[in-house]
Amino acid sequence: MIHHFLINPAAGKGTLVEALKNKIARICEERGVHYRIYTTTRPGDATAYVHAAVESSDERQRFYACGGDGTLCETINGAPLCEKAEFAVIPIGTGNDFEKNFTAPENFFDIEHQLNGAPVKLDIIRYNDRYALNMLNIGFDCNVAKKTGEIKRSPLIPSGLAYVTGVAINFCKPFGTHMHITMADGTEIDESLMLTAIANGCFCGGGFKATPRASLTDGLLDLCVIKKLSRAKFIGLIGSYKKGTHLELEKAKEYISYYQTPSVRFRFDKPINICIDGEIEMTDHVDIAAVPGALTFSIPQGSALVTTQKEPAIIS
Repeated sequence: MIHHFLINPAAGKGTLVEALKNKIARICEERGVHYRIYTTTRPGDATAYVHAAVESSDERQRFYACGGDGTLCETINGAPLCEKAEFAVIPIGTGNDFEKNFTAPENFFDIEHQLNGAPVKLDIIRYNDRYALNMLNIGFDCNVAKKTGEIKRSPLIPSGLAYVTGVAINFCKPFGTHMHITMADGTEIDESLMLTAIANGCFCGGGFKATPRASLTDGLLDLCVIKKLSRAKFIGLIGSYKKGTHLELEKAKEYISYYQTPSVRFRFDKPINICIDGEIEMTDHVDIAAVPGALTFSIPQGSALVTTQKEPAIIS
C-alpha cells in the first residue's frame, strides 16, 4: 500500500505543518512503509492529486488529509467512489469536526496508530455533482462559517475563538433565509428559516452538536431545521445547540424540526452562500443525497465510531 500524506500548509494557521512533516517522515522511514508527502499549493490541488494517483496505479492507496474538514472534503473528491482508495484524516485544522464522530480522537494525531488504521465503509453525501463527508449548513450557520474563515486569517484572534466570534458578529445582523425544501417522502417546507444543517456526522463549527442523532453508516441524512426566531430565543437555544441537547427541549419544539431522509432538495430565491464541510460555495439550488457505504475510511488504531442512539425524528 502507498501512504499519501496531503498537507494543507494553511491549516491551523500553519503552526503544526513542519513538525508534522518531520514526524511522518521519521516514522514511515523507521517502519519501511511506502509513503509520499505532498504539500498542496492551491484550492482543488488535493482533489487533482488523488485523482491522478488512483489513475496511475492499480495498487491500493491511502490518502491522509492533513488539515481541517475542508481539506478532507477536497481530498475525498479526488476518488470518492473508488474501491482501491482509502481515506484518513490528521486533523490539524481549526474546526476538526469530523474526528469528533470517533472515540479517542488523540489517536488521529498518532502516526503509528494512523498507519495501523482499520478501513471501514462510511456513507458520504452527494450534493449536486460533488461529495461531502460531514455536513452542509445553510443560513445562520453558513454565515458564521464564512465570517469564521475571515477571522481565522487574523493573527489577533486565537483559532479556538474564531467560531464564537463569528456567532457574535452574525448575531447582530438580520436573521432569516428563505428556503424551499422538498424531502424524499414529499414533505415540503417553504419559509424563511434561521438555519438548516444537513448531516452525515453530528458536529459542525468546532464542536456544535447540531445533528445529535446522525450516523455515518445508516444511509440517511439528518436535517435540523430551525425556524426564524427572536434574538432572545436564540440566546436561550445556543447553549443546548452546542451540547446537542436542543432536541430534548420541550419549549424548542415550536421552532426546531428534525428529519431523517435519504435525499432532500433545496431551492432559493437567489444565489446564496452554502457551507460544505466548512468551505463556502454560492448557488441557487442544491440536491443532496446520502450514498450508503460508498467511502472507505481508515480509523486509527484504538479509535472507533461513536454509536449514535437512534430515536424517532421530531416533526413539528
